[in-house]
Amino acid sequence: MRLDPQQIDLFKQLTHDIFGPQARIRLFGSRLDEQRHGGDIDLYISHYQQTLDELPWAMARFVALAQQQLGEQRIDILPAPAAGLPAQAIHRIAEQSGVLL
Repeated sequence: MRLDPQQIDLFKQLTHDIFGPQARIRLFGSRLDEQRHGGDIDLYISHYQQTLDELPWAMARFVALAQQQLGEQRIDILPAPAAGLPAQAIHRIAEQSGVLL
């Protein structure tokens, strides 16, 4: 995994503070491959407390606060599908291959 302990701690704290204490965050994608370089930080958020209307604002706040601490980095957040909505292939990939932080 190509995240350092400070990044992991920051992402976990922001997840708790913004998405709620029950929220879970997983790293997935290219940052899991130690042989690769660069790439986006792909994060999958589940068990969040926001409504569909609130979710985009929460995601933007997460990215803004993370970038304040880490500097300019490409951070992509994929929220789990809301209750009653079907999961897409990318959701299944994130759930199955992602590493819980």
